[in-house]
Amino acid sequence: MNTQTDQLPLPAIAEAKTDSAPELGVTPCSAVFPKFRFYEYNSRRKARGAEAVRIEVQHDTNFTELLWMSRRDLVLNIKEFGEDPALMRGLECYSQNTKISNAGTK
Repeated sequence: MNTQTDQLPLPAIAEAKTDSAPELGVTPCSAVFPKFRFYEYNSRRKARGAEAVRIEVQHDTNFTELLWMSRRDLVLNIKEFGEDPALMRGLECYSQNTKISNAGTK
């Protein structure tokens, strides 16, 4: 792995990606921040003490994952990425403690 970007310090890598983003048709913001989508709230998992909110996280156009998140996970992601509507909805599910199961809603 002797590519040029492997040898650059981290800030230079971030700048290199930002500079190349318009050429790839990607805005700098979407290259830095993942996109979140509320997937479901599972009251049975909450009753067991497990993470009860599932969020779809799209890191870039080629990498998407579904993550179970606790209230703490949501708060930390909100602090890092801002008040994204999907994260806020997940946090609201913990606050309301209701049965919300809208799997796959946008």
